[in-house]
Amino acid sequence: MSSLETWIIVIIIIAVIVSNLAVLKYNAKFKMHQFGKGHPQKPKPKSKGLQNENDSPQVEPPSASDNSDTDGKPKP
Repeated sequence: MSSLETWIIVIIIIAVIVSNLAVLKYNAKFKMHQFGKGHPQKPKPKSKGLQNENDSPQVEPPSASDNSDTDGKPKP
């Protein structure tokens, strides 16, 4: 290998090390959460007809108001 190729390889290695140090310094400003610890989670919205996630939906019996259409006429 010639001395020019050796210097190019050394410069590339130094550039990679310097760039990695710059990225580490930049990322040190951010607050990172700890893995494996409990995170505050948003509560999941429950479906209207479900009591629990594993339960089947509740079926409501039809009421007297369900017998009329939107125009006020009773359904056949």
